[in-house]
Amino acid sequence: MRIKKVNVKPSFIEIVWETRNSQGEFEEQSHKFKEKPLPAFDTCLQDLKDSLQLIMEVPSRWLETVRIHGFSVHRTASGVRSMTIAFTKGFKCESTTGYSTPQFRIDPPEEGEDNVPRAVSLEQAAQCVMAIDAIEAYINGDRLQMTLDGIENKNEGASEDEGNELGLDTE
Repeated sequence: MRIKKVNVKPSFIEIVWETRNSQGEFEEQSHKFKEKPLPAFDTCLQDLKDSLQLIMEVPSRWLETVRIHGFSVHRTASGVRSMTIAFTKGFKCESTTGYSTPQFRIDPPEEGEDNVPRAVSLEQAAQCVMAIDAIEAYINGDRLQMTLDGIENKNEGASEDEGNELGLDTE
């Protein structure tokens, strides 16, 4: 499984990933999950703030009103990964604005590649990999149980675009 994109909304988590088919080629899959993740899921996402601070060259105080809500993973032909982090920034005027970082490398270059160095420290790269791993675990079923005997526990009136079905803090 190769994670491509994650977007956390208040009422669902949209994930795009690739898996190998029977011919060994990658096929893209996507799904909107409506089950609440384990607490470690959000912790791994918010731990990406260290990488965000380095890439965006901002002081730590600037991150106080930042909320990470997703990321994209890009790969070279040999599989070297880069990442883009999507986040919202709150302002004193009580509004938020969505941003994303420039694409940055989280893996060292492979032999014979472009020799673009890893853009973050080894510890920050490990945090990026932990976020990817948390998404894979979520896809594989590591989430809070919201169904019992096939009966969904969902808020009436919550739509895909709005609502608080998952109770996730995305602002």
